[in-house]
Amino acid sequence: MSGNGIAVTATITNPASATNSFPMTIIGQDADKCWSYAGSYSYRADVTSIISGNGNYMISGLPTNPPIAGNDTDGALLFIVYTDQQQTYSGSIVIADGCQTKPPGPVTSTITGFNVCGAVTSYTNFLMVSDLQKIANTNINLNSATNNYVLTTAQQQVWNFIVDPGAAPVVAQTSAIYNVGPNGSDCYDMTMAGMYFRTNCLSCSPSSNTLCLLSPANSSTFICRGAVTTVSISNPNNLANPSYSIQPAGQIQSNPNFTVSPTSSTTYTLYIT
Repeated sequence: MSGNGIAVTATITNPASATNSFPMTIIGQDADKCWSYAGSYSYRADVTSIISGNGNYMISGLPTNPPIAGNDTDGALLFIVYTDQQQTYSGSIVIADGCQTKPPGPVTSTITGFNVCGAVTSYTNFLMVSDLQKIANTNINLNSATNNYVLTTAQQQVWNFIVDPGAAPVVAQTSAIYNVGPNGSDCYDMTMAGMYFRTNCLSCSPSSNTLCLLSPANSSTFICRGAVTTVSISNPNNLANPSYSIQPAGQIQSNPNFTVSPTSSTTYTLYIT
């Protein structure tokens, strides 16, 4: 964002039409990108609570000029990191974000704080740059000391999120170089860069979402890990003063119902006597 570091709250509506607002934290600031603003600022917020799966998300509430003089947002990115417990590989993601401008001229950053623990079986690099003005084709370095990607003038926007294989991470690598430019007289901000890679360093065993099967064994009622649900048993013989129980014991009881929340593979058996 070009501006003076004002407080920003982002509003997000998810595919389920739920809406929430998130105060954002300034994660970096640097010189103005040649627009005569006070400076350049980058913001971030943890929006995990609004994520509801695949679909369209609407982001709003970010300042623009007009109507807010002195502050103008370049763009926003919703970046979702998830796990797939059905896989046997181990995935690692490296994210470095902030605000780095050098108006005009190239912007270079070296990311550290990670270690490629073994042979990489799959990978990708990514980089976010804002305020490119289609002045010239822009050379990009993705995990490389030399240019290995070109962002053409036709591809350039005020907000570009670049995803490309780039250079492969290698065993024992602990740093990575990312660069934008030079690009003539253009001024821009490198906001984020990083990589994702897969290895077999850790032994991962696939786990099923379906962990718990109600008794009897041919029941079609399943409970997923971490879910909270109520199970019950009927009184087919019309017992006058029935006694209810469940195995494993220790569940919350409100006859004839029991509240269960499994954390591992479990079979629940209900009894009435």
